Amino acid sequence: NFNFNPNNDSNNDITKETTAFDLVAFDSDNEKYYQHIMNVLNYTEKGEYQKDYEPQNSNLSEISKVCGSVCYEINQTFHIALRPVQILVVLRMADEILNNKKSHGSIGEIKTGEGKSLIITVLSIVIVKYNRKIDIVTSNLQLAKRDHEEQKQYFNLFDIKTGILYNDKYD
Repeated sequence: NFNFNPNNDSNNDITKETTAFDLVAFDSDNEKYYQHIMNVLNYTEKGEYQKDYEPQNSNLSEISKVCGSVCYEINQTFHIALRPVQILVVLRMADEILNNKKSHGSIGEIKTGEGKSLIITVLSIVIVKYNRKIDIVTSNLQLAKRDHEEQKQYFNLFDIKTGILYNDKYD
């Protein structure tokens, strides 16, 4: 499990201008991700890895390249760039999912307005590039439909098929 709540009053004030260095100062567990966040930001800017990049393994350096390739394509096509805190969440969750043999997935808690939909979308695309399947679970069918409609443009960019599963009896 990964729990990052930048709006919690007990935490330091983490804003949209947060740097990768700030994230390490905020939580020392983030230290191993610092250089990888910087790499993703660099890959996003320079386009060193394109959307057809295929991962060679699941170490954090390789996850960073895949994440950078996804972020680059989204930035080029939609003019949207992930913030360092969003990249941190993608890297930490992808690392957990791909490298923790005991893991059956990952759960993240991120406050409203921090970019959950984009984080989940980029994370999902990264995981699919490792030939894994993704299930995103929510308790609200209306939000699921809305987010699916809004996010499918990103999945389409990478030729990823998506859908919504629900039970007619309860929804």
